[in-house]
Amino acid sequence: RDRVKLETNNKLGCCQGKTENENNTSNQIAWDQMPLDKTKPEHSCVIDLYLVRHAERVDETEERFAWMKTVTDHNWHDPPLTARGKQMSADTARNVLYDLHQEHQFETIYASPLVRTLQTAEPSAQLLELPVVGVPGLAHCAAAVQQMGFPEHVFRNEEERATLVPTFTSNNFVLETTKETFLNSVYRLMRTATTEDKTKLLLFTHREGIRDLGDLDGQQFYHIPYCTVAHFQYCPTKDKFTYVKSLTEEPTQPRKRRV
Repeated sequence: RDRVKLETNNKLGCCQGKTENENNTSNQIAWDQMPLDKTKPEHSCVIDLYLVRHAERVDETEERFAWMKTVTDHNWHDPPLTARGKQMSADTARNVLYDLHQEHQFETIYASPLVRTLQTAEPSAQLLELPVVGVPGLAHCAAAVQQMGFPEHVFRNEEERATLVPTFTSNNFVLETTKETFLNSVYRLMRTATTEDKTKLLLFTHREGIRDLGDLDGQQFYHIPYCTVAHFQYCPTKDKFTYVKSLTEEPTQPRKRRV
């Protein structure tokens, strides 16, 4: 496994989960069997969560045929973005997330460590000048990851990341090795944030993650466009997630059946 320098954690000062250079006893537990830890944040302030879906991925376009010729058992589940997807990511950073950052002053970007989410977060990290923490739990919701059961090679190693996400270095990126479910990672990040008096979180994840939080508020999202920026609020006193709105195109809900 690739390793991240110990001093990175000290510099970022925001990564509370285990990192690649720490032993992780939870690796011995099937992460999808871990109980949901809904320990509430320390204070009762409402927490704002902004979930960003990744941009266009190569395997969902005509480019998939050429890409499939290059895939291996190691990376079939982890397609990169298309050139159009990279442009979508840059546009979202410039047209949506820049103003959002000016309003909320995020201190860290949390991202699923899969290539498509890291590449989507890359222009935002550059534009907003924010460090990025790779959180495995934010990838747990992805269907392919759940199918694989989190093997050792689920995320790219340091050499591969250097090629695919070249601006992420030990100075601005750290990868946790804490294995947890999507919801457990969200609760943990909220607890960590409120310990440091922060109530605004920016998360780059997958459509399934947005669906999961939407389900908790009775929202049945069907189609979630690329680069959707979905705003949720969490109320600790009620232990309730509420979908507020999308800052981009709204996700669509399934049609109601006629009675």
